[in-house]
Amino acid sequence: MQKFYADFLDKLGAIHYEISEIILPMQVDALDWKPLADIPSIGVFVVHIAGAEKYWIGDVISGDDTGRIRENEFKSEGKNNDELIGVLDESLDYVKRKFYGMQIDDLTRTVISPRDGSEITVAWALNHAMHHTALHLGHIQIIRQLWESRDQ
Repeated sequence: MQKFYADFLDKLGAIHYEISEIILPMQVDALDWKPLADIPSIGVFVVHIAGAEKYWIGDVISGDDTGRIRENEFKSEGKNNDELIGVLDESLDYVKRKFYGMQIDDLTRTVISPRDGSEITVAWALNHAMHHTALHLGHIQIIRQLWESRDQ
């Protein structure tokens, strides 16, 4: 695996590790808790993160059909911390498999954006996937803090 992709995978893995550390001590009721009706739960964010990573790296970059149904990610509930960590692990393994055989020149290859049909580069799609995951790590951190302070 080329160094860029190994480094990307290391950083993505570090973010997954941070999420895992947050959810590890949490019970299902905490993982399914929503601070407001229109704010997703931690469990939903984890499932959504994995779905989005596989989508951007699988569907968009590699041309796979992951079968993602985005709306279903936001209906996820009842998963315990081990199941959610498994979802993250499976996503990271998927990304790793996709990176084998990719070359540094692939970063400048153009793909079609699913959002508006415009041409984007593989580098743009990877940056978007990493940014998206990191953004939702922040949401998960805040929701955990809100959960812990809800009775104070």
